[in-house]
Amino acid sequence: MIQKHRVTALIILLSLVATSLSAQTLTPQQGIKELQGRYKSVSSLQADFQEVFEWTATRETVIRSGSLIVMDDDRFVIDTPEQQMVCDGSAVYRLNRVRNQLIIEPANQGNEAMLPKRLLMRFGDDFNPTAIAAETVAGKKGFRLELTPKDASKSLMSSSKIWATEGDWTIYRIAITDLNGNITSYLLSNIQLNQSVKATAFQFTPPSGVETFDMR
Repeated sequence: MIQKHRVTALIILLSLVATSLSAQTLTPQQGIKELQGRYKSVSSLQADFQEVFEWTATRETVIRSGSLIVMDDDRFVIDTPEQQMVCDGSAVYRLNRVRNQLIIEPANQGNEAMLPKRLLMRFGDDFNPTAIAAETVAGKKGFRLELTPKDASKSLMSSSKIWATEGDWTIYRIAITDLNGNITSYLLSNIQLNQSVKATAFQFTPPSGVETFDMR
């Protein structure tokens, strides 16, 4: 009986060690390779999110919730009660509903508005993986991947982090640290991949009476 208990305990111990080693032996390069392979086949991503913005200087935190649609080209929609951001592929429309103001900018890759989209869909193009750590993500076995820009001289951020699950390789959280040390995090839920999205979702029509600043 004692021998049986010892064997059972040994099996449990080996199982725990194997699980631990699986998370610990995943290198940053392997982590980003697996994520790239997963998201290479993703044509659209839809999700609800919670955005958390942390001001370093004042230690103030602003939290807001919304929804987003991100396509594998440059189109995306980020919508909250206070603000809507729409990119039709050539321009980014930022509508501030509180101030009733609209800013229109070109959709170039240097625009900081493109950062959430590029981190969710094109992280391997612009960022190098530097570190990885095992973490529980969305109640599943996962990891935190730390990234730095490939070209720091052209980047509006100093670093970023991605939280993803192992196995299905799904990103549930991203955090962006800008050049001033401020941190913007996006926590995703109700994630839907490769769902059909109508082209009209990216056609922006300015509300009547809105103050417009066209920076194109």
